[in-house]
Amino acid sequence: MNLLRNVSVHLIDSGYVYLKSLPHRDQLAKDTEDQVKLITERFVNMTMSLEWMSMTSRRKLRSKGSTPATAVLHNIGWPTELFGDFSDSSVIDAYHEEDYGPIIEAFNRNQDDFYTIKHILQAAFVNREAIRLLTQKADRKDFLMSPAMVNAWYQPDRNSLTVPAALWNSPFYK
Repeated sequence: MNLLRNVSVHLIDSGYVYLKSLPHRDQLAKDTEDQVKLITERFVNMTMSLEWMSMTSRRKLRSKGSTPATAVLHNIGWPTELFGDFSDSSVIDAYHEEDYGPIIEAFNRNQDDFYTIKHILQAAFVNREAIRLLTQKADRKDFLMSPAMVNAWYQPDRNSLTVPAALWNSPFYK
C-alpha cells in the first residue's frame, strides 16, 4: 500500500480516473481559472505599490506579456491535451503504453511476482517522468504531478502556476 501511495501522486492515470468521475469538473475548472486570474492580477497590483521596487523593475513586470497577469501560465485542473474530453482514453493510453505496458504482461505471467512488477513500475516511472523529459522540449503546460494530488505550486523556471483538480474538494474548496 505504501508503494501505491508514494507513486500514485506522480502517475497521471490516477488523476485521469479521478477526474473522469468528478461531476461538474468543467465548471469547477472555469471557476478556479477565474479566481487564479483575480489573485494574479491583485498580486501584480500589490507589487506595483511597493516603495522599495524601482521603476525599471515595475516596467519589466508590466512588460511580461500583454498584461502582467497573463505572463504567468495557469495550469488549472488537468492536462487538457492529454486527457481530452474524457470520452476517449486513447491519448493517455498511448502516453503510457511504451513505459507501463510491460507491467500488464508481467502481471498476466505471474500475479504474485511483486518484485518484478514493482521493478518494472519503478523503471517505467523514472523513464516516463524523468529521463524522457531530457529528450523533449520544455513544456510549460506540463503538470509535473498527478491532478489527483492535493497541492498547488508555482514553477519559477516555467513561470507557471499549477492548481490540480484535487484541490476542488472540501475543506480546500467549496
